Amino acid sequence: MLPIGLNIQIIGFLDKRKLRSRVIGWVEGEYIIIEHPMAQGEPVLLPKDAAVICRGLSEGRLYGFKSHVLHAMTKPFPYLFLVYPREIEVHSARQGSGVDVDIVASVVLSRSDGDSPPEGAEKIEGKIQNLSASGCLISLPPEVEPTNFAFLSFELPDKNSVTNLKGTMSEDQQAMGEGSYELEFNEEDSAVEPVFNFVHLANKILAQTDVGGS
Repeated sequence: MLPIGLNIQIIGFLDKRKLRSRVIGWVEGEYIIIEHPMAQGEPVLLPKDAAVICRGLSEGRLYGFKSHVLHAMTKPFPYLFLVYPREIEVHSARQGSGVDVDIVASVVLSRSDGDSPPEGAEKIEGKIQNLSASGCLISLPPEVEPTNFAFLSFELPDKNSVTNLKGTMSEDQQAMGEGSYELEFNEEDSAVEPVFNFVHLANKILAQTDVGGS
């Protein structure tokens, strides 16, 4: 069951446009109501029967489903009706069940809670060991003093780039100072989208591998 208020990414099946929306409600077996995707303040035209892929992240769970447009309305509310999917995939996105990786990342540490790295800040190299849509486990050089926030830039195994993805480090993690740290991502950060897509696909592949091997 999809959570009300779930922020989702909508990908057009043909043109591969990536749009953003939010789940308003549903009638199981019939339709899902979402906010009409907008671009530059105007509703994006999605014709009837247009095929879409929808993905969302909420409370450590990845949701994904395929559907097509049933009906679009702009008045009195800008809502889009999608055919209720035959299947809604749900995967855990928590760090503990993330994807084991070996990714070199450019890291900028920051003590202030800003939306971008401090100007002129030093870049250091870190290694991401485990990655999920909600956070990562990263190792930093032993001489580095950890801070509240870190901005990560790196290339995913699927060759998509991530730029200045902000991670938050707990005070307990900072105090430990053992070289490996857990960072938590903000689900609303647009920079997390490539990670979301990679983890979603990786989880599907791993699930199919587990079924095939059992």
